[in-house]
Amino acid sequence: MHMQNLGAANGAACDPLFKDTATNYRPDLPGHREFEQQPDLPNDYMDEEERHEELVRAQQLSFRRILNAPPYDVDLPWDDILKYNCSLEELVLFFPNHVLQWPVLALTLRMAGWDRMFARCAFFINASRKVHRCPRERMLAEPLPCKLKVERAIQELQPTFSLDQWDTHWGHGLPNSSWREKNIQRKPRRFPKAPVRTVSLAEAASYVQVNPYSDREFSRQAQKMLVQKQREEMRHAYAFILQTEPHPSNMHMPPIDGGTDCEMIDIDTLLRQQRMNSYHNPVCPYQKRSACEDYIDCPYSHIEDMPGNVQAVPPPDRARATSRACRFDPRCKNVSCIFEHPKRDSEEPMKACKFDPVCRNRKCIFDHPQRDTQATRNQSQPNIQIRQGPVQACKYGSRCMNPQCLRGHRSPAAPPNSHLPILAEKWCKWNNNCKNPACSLMHSAPALELVNEAPKGTKNQSLNGSTHPNGPLLHNTPAVRGILRKNNKPEDRNHGHKIMPHGGQIEQQANGRNRRRGKRVTFAT
Repeated sequence: MHMQNLGAANGAACDPLFKDTATNYRPDLPGHREFEQQPDLPNDYMDEEERHEELVRAQQLSFRRILNAPPYDVDLPWDDILKYNCSLEELVLFFPNHVLQWPVLALTLRMAGWDRMFARCAFFINASRKVHRCPRERMLAEPLPCKLKVERAIQELQPTFSLDQWDTHWGHGLPNSSWREKNIQRKPRRFPKAPVRTVSLAEAASYVQVNPYSDREFSRQAQKMLVQKQREEMRHAYAFILQTEPHPSNMHMPPIDGGTDCEMIDIDTLLRQQRMNSYHNPVCPYQKRSACEDYIDCPYSHIEDMPGNVQAVPPPDRARATSRACRFDPRCKNVSCIFEHPKRDSEEPMKACKFDPVCRNRKCIFDHPQRDTQATRNQSQPNIQIRQGPVQACKYGSRCMNPQCLRGHRSPAAPPNSHLPILAEKWCKWNNNCKNPACSLMHSAPALELVNEAPKGTKNQSLNGSTHPNGPLLHNTPAVRGILRKNNKPEDRNHGHKIMPHGGQIEQQANGRNRRRGKRVTFAT
């Protein structure tokens, strides 16, 4: 690269950094008249040190491709370029890397003879990407790097070519226009030899945000292909969300015509319209989309999807996937059968769920009377924290008097003096309703059952049967010893102050010696 030729021969410190072509050709820029007031940034007077820094910077930028544009190592859509009469200005807008680095395209650009050619090309590229008002470091193209790229590309055809040769010298020995038309598709030497993809018009148009030549045929076709691609992507995304086939009738979009000024429809608007059109369906049993697990595939409508003047249709008794009658009715034993059973339902009422009251299936079609009644009864019962996973056995066993004990106990149906081991360290699903005396699972404290089943007239009666006028009188029980003991064992702390009587104040009358000997302790109220 002849970097020393970029400056003028005489008075290099007083001449511009490089001289651009100066002819009378000046293409129109509709909508971009401010280009006439745009200064040619490198065309100012610099000293020798600033000139050298500018040349080094331009040399480095000339080996980088222009971002936000198709790369030069992909093929061009030549059929569309020739069919729709693509102009040189449109090539610079849509394919700047190809025009500046492909040999014949670069030669065609140089022989066009534009006024302030490279400054105009750089402004075309920056203005079409809306970066022409940004700082210099953020611009995509600059005049001097564009000039070096064009010079390097033309040197593949004529090694001795230099852009610093003026109008009286630069055209000697270069191919004529007929040769350029035949070899317009010639690729650079660094172009990969393997088969490469061809850039589409929609992809090229997606990089251009502002097109001053939108009225030309090639620009109109490129914009049309871009709109069609965006609609196709939105159609597939919309079909994926609704799990339906991508059919245009479901899209509620106007057909694509020859124009490009049609209004785009947002995907959220389409979803809202589709949900509003389904308001005539029965309401989902969960009513709201936030509570529905499969609200995307749910065949029922939700409250949020209904207009204000539409009344909600009550949901059916049993949410079925189909209304066809089962061929095995009334002998069908499949609880998950999705078909209707009119004979079975008329002969037998809705059966109770065999997992009631511990059923956790939100879609269970059976009745749950115990779970519904237990939900209201549990409001007045102590809150027993049933832990999930392994649980330790209570060392007091059936003698535990703490109704809120978090450890496991034997089955309530087991004999009082039973010494059967607890084999499994997990909770029994029947808990205190267990009727198996040999159950090897964990159960809640037996005192909880005594508290829940105590008669109303025994408010001041102690758990061991004694009475007191002002409150219960507790004797030396494991629960009382748990109050008096002060150690760090977690099982002792769980049998402490949670069973304090309702009336009176407790005064401890035992010392350390009495506690160690296990003597009787009396509480005065």
